Amino acid sequence: MQAGSGLPPEELGICCQIEGSRYNHFEFNPDEHEGYQQRNDAVNSCLEALKRRFAAEPYARAFGITVIDLEEGRALLQMKTNESMNNIFDCTHGAAIYSLIDAAFELAVNSHGSVAVALGVNVSYLSGPRSGEVLQAQGREINRSRKIAACQIDVTGEDGRLIATCQALAYRKKEPLPFLALSE
Repeated sequence: MQAGSGLPPEELGICCQIEGSRYNHFEFNPDEHEGYQQRNDAVNSCLEALKRRFAAEPYARAFGITVIDLEEGRALLQMKTNESMNNIFDCTHGAAIYSLIDAAFELAVNSHGSVAVALGVNVSYLSGPRSGEVLQAQGREINRSRKIAACQIDVTGEDGRLIATCQALAYRKKEPLPFLALSE
C-alpha cells in the first residue's frame, strides 16, 4: 500500500516520521534499531525493580498480594482471602478487596518508571467472595496523558465472576521512581 491510501499508518503496519508537512513512510523492524532494544531493556529493568520493590512492601505482604504479571500500563495481581479479612457477614471485607485494587492500580500507573499518585478512586462491589477464595485484580491504563492516567481495575473470583470494578485517576509527576537508581 502506498502513502495516500487513506489508511492510518498503524493499519498499514508502518511507522511515520513527519518532515514539515509530508510523511516519510518506512517499514519498522525492531531488530534493526538499537534504540528500540535499549528502550526495551530499560522498560524490563524498571518492571523488574518495581516487582522487587512491591514484593518487599510490608502492606502487600501482610495481605498476601502477589504479582502474577506486570507490563507497561498493566498489572495482574492475586490475593488469597482468609478469615482475618472477614467482615461481620463472614465474607471478605471491602477494605481487603480495595487493598488488592489499590495495589493493581499502583503498579499499572507506576510501570512507566515515573511517580504516579492517586487523584480519585471509584469502586463498585458486586459480589462477596468466600473466605479462602483466591482473587485476581487486573489493572490497566485506559488513557494516559503527560499528567493524568485513567485506570480500570477489575477483581474476579476463582470462578471468573466479577467481584468488584474500579475506575481510578492518577497524577503523573515528572520525577522517576526513587528506587530505580538504587536497583541499577
